[in-house]
Amino acid sequence: MITDVLEMPNDTYSIDDDWVRTATRTFYVMSNNTEDGPNTARKAIPVQKGDGYKVGTSDGDQGCIAINVTSKRINQTGQSTKGGLFEVTLNYSSKSQSPEEQEQEENQNPLLMPVVISGGFEDVQTASTVDLNGKAIKNSAGDYFSPSPIIEKSRYVKRYSWNAANFSPSIAANFHNTVNRTSFDGFRSGKLRLKITGHTEAIENGIYHNKMTAEYAYDPEGWQIHILDRGLNERNGGGELVPIKKKKAGQIYVSEPVLLKDGRELQIGDPEEYLDFVSHELSIFEEFLPS
Repeated sequence: MITDVLEMPNDTYSIDDDWVRTATRTFYVMSNNTEDGPNTARKAIPVQKGDGYKVGTSDGDQGCIAINVTSKRINQTGQSTKGGLFEVTLNYSSKSQSPEEQEQEENQNPLLMPVVISGGFEDVQTASTVDLNGKAIKNSAGDYFSPSPIIEKSRYVKRYSWNAANFSPSIAANFHNTVNRTSFDGFRSGKLRLKITGHTEAIENGIYHNKMTAEYAYDPEGWQIHILDRGLNERNGGGELVPIKKKKAGQIYVSEPVLLKDGRELQIGDPEEYLDFVSHELSIFEEFLPS
């Protein structure tokens, strides 16, 4: 948390030959929180961009406006890359900015840069026990192939690149490798997996920010485990787990997994059963990805 904000006594205020007033104010901000960075320090000072120049309780010069604020770390607490002592500087001017000058300033602010989005398809190889229509892939004898055939699948991937004021590793960890809880970007829930691919701290034009990259991948079958019920053992009438015997083979047990249903060997003519398991946490993508 922010523990102290102190204004330095070296403020400047001057008037040039064209009667344009300029001024500078400098603050030192101390924090003991390792999650705090320069942007947090910038928000902690009692004046922000657009405020008029003043010193203490005086009216000052309300026509001399703070046109930009910069924040930088000048000392760290221990070995942490965040927290410590920060220097926040405000630059004032009475000269009105034209729309072109305002646009140029915005273009120099990395936090105002637009989100960059790209997308495409990537191929992956995966073992499959069913075809495109959900029909079980079996040989001419009606048995499953072992191992299961490998097929090429194409997944749509959408990538995001943006600048963020703050970054929390713990929050990122809560979203990384999660599946969409709600519909997102036109895709139904459970069909997308989020991956956070990069984070880099940077300072551009005196402004601290975090360069972020992330992507989601679409799988029409969903990302949770959906697997055919098969095994070498079954439950007997007493609920005990016992090996499955081959038909018409006395005490010889099966060596390849057979189909199961409710813990027992599947009877001829019964449809195959699939089991569902939760393999990924769920999250709301809108709470992490930029809009």
